[in-house]
Amino acid sequence: MIYKTTDLWEKIYDACRSYFSEKAALYHYYGTAKSTFRQYLQEEFVPYKKYIYALRPLLACRYIETCHCVPPVRFDELLRQNLPDELTVQINEMLQVKARSDEKDRNPGLPVLRKYIAKEIDRYEQMLKKMPEDRVSDWERLDQIFLASLQSGPHL
Repeated sequence: MIYKTTDLWEKIYDACRSYFSEKAALYHYYGTAKSTFRQYLQEEFVPYKKYIYALRPLLACRYIETCHCVPPVRFDELLRQNLPDELTVQINEMLQVKARSDEKDRNPGLPVLRKYIAKEIDRYEQMLKKMPEDRVSDWERLDQIFLASLQSGPHL
């Protein structure tokens, strides 16, 4: 939801898109999923919220992989991707149980989710090892926008 925007903000936003690093973003999301998976999803009973904490970054990775841009933040938007039916069914079941449960409740582990998370973590680990560096090192465009914003006064 956009509450307010300015011409300057549009220039900044447009410029930032060209500085998006798929590799850096994938590393971030992969690391988050891997950490959550190792810390919270190895037990027989787990808080279902932790599945979301592992799935959301992996679905963000999937979005980056297919769309080559910043992924949506909202979990429900990430779920709109083309996912295997078995995975979608188990995610929906998990979300229903989670909605009826207390945040700290531990519920039986979900094998389909656990298997998917483990497989995707391994897949992204291998993919990241092979990806070329894609960070933009030329900051000239952002420097120009920054200096222009200082000269024209407060806009944000």
